Amino acid sequence: GAYSRVPVTMLGRAVRFCAPASHVRRRNPLRLRRNAVAHRAAQGAQRPPGTILGIGSNVVDSFFNVRALPRRGEKGFFAAPDRILDARVVGGVTLNHLAWANALTDPHTSRVELLALQGEDEAGRRIRRECDAQGVGTRFVRVSPEHCSAETYVLSEPDGERTLLMASGATASIDEAT
Repeated sequence: GAYSRVPVTMLGRAVRFCAPASHVRRRNPLRLRRNAVAHRAAQGAQRPPGTILGIGSNVVDSFFNVRALPRRGEKGFFAAPDRILDARVVGGVTLNHLAWANALTDPHTSRVELLALQGEDEAGRRIRRECDAQGVGTRFVRVSPEHCSAETYVLSEPDGERTLLMASGATASIDEAT
């Protein structure tokens, strides 16, 4: 049919990855959604909701502007003498793609979910709040006080070059048992 289905069982629940053929052939995101919704309406299809499931990076990025990266053993300085943290943003490749998928899908025919292991910490709470705000489900997110959530410190130099310090946290612990 017009949909490609791949059945998968995650955490003991059956889910299926589902993508309209029109999403594969066209590139304009606004046209993708209009065409897919119009196609389903024209066919009068009542499809059960499919699940778009993302497994992977979900992280809090903290951005710090610096004058320059210091050499090993030397002192460095933040760009502004009175400001250390410039921004804190929730992201990660997987979470970004899920937010875009949610924006481009019909909520009557698809659910967008994150499968992740997160810590019971401020970063994890921030990620889950942002998932809620973006319409990304968290029913497959396992929260554990034994883990920490992923965080990245992004050091940005004036020329735009970035250096990243990352603690992959619970993301690195995802395995078949999760």
